[in-house]
Amino acid sequence: MPIDTVLGLLGPDALDRIATLRTTAAISDLASRVRATDGRCAPVILVESEKLQEYVFFHGFDAIAAAQTLGDSEVFVVAVPDTDMNFLQGVIAGKGQATSEDDRIYLPG
Repeated sequence: MPIDTVLGLLGPDALDRIATLRTTAAISDLASRVRATDGRCAPVILVESEKLQEYVFFHGFDAIAAAQTLGDSEVFVVAVPDTDMNFLQGVIAGKGQATSEDDRIYLPG
Protein backbone atom coordinates (compact mmCIF):
# COMPACT_ATOMS: atom_id res chain seq x y z
CA MET A 1 0.00 0.00 0.00
CA PRO A 2 1.42 3.45 -0.75
CA ILE A 3 2.96 5.11 2.31
CA ASP A 4 1.03 8.28 1.48
CA THR A 5 -2.24 6.35 1.81
CA VAL A 6 -1.24 5.10 5.26
CA LEU A 7 -0.02 8.56 6.30
CA GLY A 8 -3.40 9.94 5.25
CA LEU A 9 -4.99 7.86 8.03
CA LEU A 10 -2.88 9.55 10.70
CA GLY A 11 -3.40 12.76 12.61
CA PRO A 12 -0.80 15.48 13.20
CA ASP A 13 0.50 13.96 16.46
CA ALA A 14 1.11 10.60 14.81
CA LEU A 15 2.88 12.28 11.88
CA ASP A 16 5.09 14.16 14.35
CA ARG A 17 5.89 10.87 16.08
CA ILE A 18 7.03 9.33 12.80
CA ALA A 19 9.15 12.39 11.98
CA THR A 20 10.81 12.13 15.39
CA LEU A 21 11.36 8.37 15.04
CA ARG A 22 13.16 8.90 11.73
CA THR A 23 15.91 10.75 13.60
CA THR A 24 16.56 7.98 16.13
CA ALA A 25 19.38 5.46 16.16
CA ALA A 26 16.84 2.64 16.51
CA ILE A 27 15.20 3.46 13.16
CA SER A 28 18.58 3.94 11.51
CA ASP A 29 19.58 0.50 12.78
CA LEU A 30 16.29 -1.02 11.63
CA ALA A 31 16.73 0.50 8.16
CA SER A 32 20.28 -0.91 8.00
CA ARG A 33 19.03 -4.38 8.94
CA VAL A 34 16.27 -4.19 6.33
CA ARG A 35 18.82 -3.19 3.68
CA ALA A 36 21.04 -6.14 4.65
CA THR A 37 18.22 -8.71 4.49
CA ASP A 38 15.20 -9.12 2.23
CA GLY A 39 14.38 -5.41 2.15
CA ARG A 40 11.02 -5.57 3.93
CA CYS A 41 9.88 -3.93 7.12
CA ALA A 42 7.30 -5.49 9.42
CA PRO A 43 3.76 -4.83 8.24
CA VAL A 44 1.67 -1.88 9.31
CA ILE A 45 -1.55 -3.08 10.92
CA LEU A 46 -4.82 -1.38 10.08
CA VAL A 47 -8.19 -2.14 11.63
CA GLU A 48 -11.06 -2.33 9.18
CA SER A 49 -13.98 -0.65 10.91
CA GLU A 50 -17.31 -1.97 9.68
CA LYS A 51 -19.17 0.79 11.49
CA LEU A 52 -17.05 3.62 10.08
CA GLN A 53 -16.52 1.93 6.69
CA GLU A 54 -12.84 2.83 6.77
CA TYR A 55 -9.41 1.72 7.91
CA VAL A 56 -7.96 2.92 11.22
CA PHE A 57 -4.23 2.83 11.98
CA PHE A 58 -3.41 0.38 14.78
CA HIS A 59 0.30 -0.47 14.77
CA GLY A 60 3.50 0.18 12.84
CA PHE A 61 5.04 3.60 13.45
CA ASP A 62 8.52 2.05 13.33
CA ALA A 63 7.83 0.32 10.02
CA ILE A 64 6.62 3.54 8.42
CA ALA A 65 9.62 5.52 9.72
CA ALA A 66 12.07 2.86 8.51
CA ALA A 67 10.42 2.60 5.10
CA GLN A 68 10.60 6.38 4.69
CA THR A 69 14.25 6.34 5.75
CA LEU A 70 14.91 3.70 3.09
CA GLY A 71 13.11 5.77 0.47
CA ASP A 72 10.37 3.19 -0.03
CA SER A 73 7.09 4.43 -1.47
CA GLU A 74 5.05 1.45 -0.23
CA VAL A 75 4.69 -0.55 2.98
CA PHE A 76 3.26 -3.96 3.71
CA VAL A 77 -0.14 -3.73 5.37
CA VAL A 78 -2.27 -6.25 7.23
CA ALA A 79 -5.92 -5.20 7.45
CA VAL A 80 -7.76 -6.87 10.31
CA PRO A 81 -11.53 -6.76 10.82
CA ASP A 82 -12.47 -4.87 13.98
CA THR A 83 -14.30 -8.00 15.12
CA ASP A 84 -11.02 -9.98 15.44
CA MET A 85 -10.18 -8.99 19.00
CA ASN A 86 -7.93 -12.03 19.57
CA PHE A 87 -5.59 -10.90 16.81
CA LEU A 88 -5.59 -7.28 17.97
CA GLN A 89 -4.90 -8.24 21.57
CA GLY A 90 -2.05 -10.43 20.33
CA VAL A 91 -0.53 -7.45 18.53
CA ILE A 92 -0.68 -5.43 21.73
CA ALA A 93 0.99 -8.30 23.58
CA GLY A 94 3.61 -8.63 20.84
CA LYS A 95 2.28 -11.93 19.57
CA GLY A 96 0.26 -10.78 16.55
CA GLN A 97 0.02 -13.24 13.72
CA ALA A 98 -2.46 -14.05 11.01
CA THR A 99 -4.80 -16.67 12.37
CA SER A 100 -7.23 -17.18 9.50
CA GLU A 101 -7.68 -16.70 5.79
CA ASP A 102 -9.92 -13.73 6.62
CA ASP A 103 -6.89 -11.60 7.56
CA ARG A 104 -6.17 -9.61 4.43
CA ILE A 105 -2.60 -8.87 3.47
CA TYR A 106 -1.80 -6.08 1.02
CA LEU A 107 1.61 -6.40 -0.57
CA PRO A 108 3.39 -3.70 -2.56
CA GLY A 109 3.59 -4.03 -6.31
